[in-house]
Amino acid sequence: MGKPIFARKLLPQEQDELESLLDYAAATVTRRAAIIKLSSNERYRVSEISKLFGMHASSVRYWIHRFNEEGLSALRHSEALGRGSRMGDDVRVALAQLATTPPRLMGLKFTVWTLRKLREYLIEQKIVLDISHETIRRILKESGIDWRSSGSLPQGPGILDLLDISKSTES
Repeated sequence: MGKPIFARKLLPQEQDELESLLDYAAATVTRRAAIIKLSSNERYRVSEISKLFGMHASSVRYWIHRFNEEGLSALRHSEALGRGSRMGDDVRVALAQLATTPPRLMGLKFTVWTLRKLREYLIEQKIVLDISHETIRRILKESGIDWRSSGSLPQGPGILDLLDISKSTES
């Protein structure tokens, strides 16, 4: 078994700030602050702290090491997880405009956009190098656009007038 790991001795201003975090911070930050307090002041071992909080010992070790390296600021901000979005706002806007524009108005030979057709058009027009159908579906959903009903008929007065005329001539 290795040498026990403890948080370093707290400086007086860190002790005050830690007490403030315990009283007023969000639950996750409060838990991290309590880990440091127990490890530094009370000298609890990692195994004891992990049992108290129902956390894995590696998580407790992580926060102790992070505190020892970066101080209390490390407890407030956790690292961002995941890669994040690679689609810029300009692509999102272009996709939303495209999906709500009837393909016939753009001189295309079909009347309704499909995810496959949207993907093909975005790549052909060099708006993106590549994009998956799922990414297109997700972006449209986030924009409040139902791709299954968007772009099938133009929403201007011209087509509506034609529809009204065709109904009146049938009577």
